[in-house]
Amino acid sequence: MLNKKVYIVSICLKKCSRKAGEIDYIFHFRGFYHGQKVQKLLVKGGQFETGEEYLIRAKILGFKQGALICQCLKFKSIFKQ
Repeated sequence: MLNKKVYIVSICLKKCSRKAGEIDYIFHFRGFYHGQKVQKLLVKGGQFETGEEYLIRAKILGFKQGALICQCLKFKSIFKQ
């Protein structure tokens, strides 16, 4: 399950600071990953704007309390307004 690379299409809901200079982003997601219910995505890295939709290539780092934790490898904005 860990270090698997996936593609994600989702909307950025908000950003939250983890440590000085490090920002994580919370993305909308409803579904399952390896039989575990996922309620949101926590993406590390990248620079996203809230309310925008993105195609993200990410590496799975873990799963904790309904959140799938990923490292952003590459991303592209979709339908930028």
